[in-house]
Amino acid sequence: MKSPIFIFSLPRSGSTLLQRILMSHNKIASLAEPWFLLPIINGLRNDSLLTNYNHSLAIEAVRDFQNNLPNQRNDINQGIKQMCDYLYEKQCKQNEFYFLDKTPRYYQIIQEISEIYPNAKFIFLFRNPIQVFSSIISTWGKNRFYNIHLFYRDLIYGPSFLSKGVEILRNNNISVNYSDLVNSPENEIKRICSYLEIDYSHSMLSNFQNQDTKGRMGDPTGVNEFSDIIDSSENKWQEIFNSFFRKKVLRYYIKKLFDDDLLIQGFEKDQLLKDVKELKISRVTIVKDIIDLIYSMLILKLNLNLFFGKKTNKKIRGKYYS
Repeated sequence: MKSPIFIFSLPRSGSTLLQRILMSHNKIASLAEPWFLLPIINGLRNDSLLTNYNHSLAIEAVRDFQNNLPNQRNDINQGIKQMCDYLYEKQCKQNEFYFLDKTPRYYQIIQEISEIYPNAKFIFLFRNPIQVFSSIISTWGKNRFYNIHLFYRDLIYGPSFLSKGVEILRNNNISVNYSDLVNSPENEIKRICSYLEIDYSHSMLSNFQNQDTKGRMGDPTGVNEFSDIIDSSENKWQEIFNSFFRKKVLRYYIKKLFDDDLLIQGFEKDQLLKDVKELKISRVTIVKDIIDLIYSMLILKLNLNLFFGKKTNKKIRGKYYS
């Protein structure tokens, strides 16, 4: 294995489709969403974590250990790299040239990944934020707002993390727009292959459905619905945000995003707001949406998910929030 490839994107941005297309190349191996760099890197941060030990004390201990290394943080990064190289290489079972790590929430640790892997290949995948919001609601919310707190960080902070990542990796990245990928797949994949320094093969666009990511993470069903690469969901957001209240929510969301972040990703806030304004309303009922949104925002505001989450509430006793 030469080096890893990292795809940075928001969830519901088409990263699984891109992953499977690239997996179709005989020089690229991949597997679901590894995720393991998130707990490793966050374990070195002085952020609040729910743990069965005191995380603040652990950070002090790690920093003591780090400060006594010859090259301090560089040695820590090198150790993480050696571990990752070993694990990535184990997944290259056909001696592939690259391992592709597609973990959308790596957008939170782009800086650290760039320090650990300065010579890796980095692909940014951007999708219209309206379509991302719509896809999150329809896919994981059953067309309701009741669990939007689970994705608040993705929707509100994710775009800024990604745009800052582009700046960090200014001289070593390629940016891809999801709309361009599905509307001109050959041009975009050729461009990516050129960046990766591998030969383009037309079979990448015809065999992507046959790629098995062998994991539960990602979107194992979406790309199987089609035999060709098409964007059937481009206008689906108009069906999701089809009430007066939902239009207001969507407009509020777009206004929360920074103009510069959107421009870096190829979008203009004024145009997005114009698209929302021109949306035709076909639904009147808003009571359920209001209740769902209040419920979700209260959970977010009061951190109630720490106490009422399905996986957390059974293990909450005896834990530190430190």
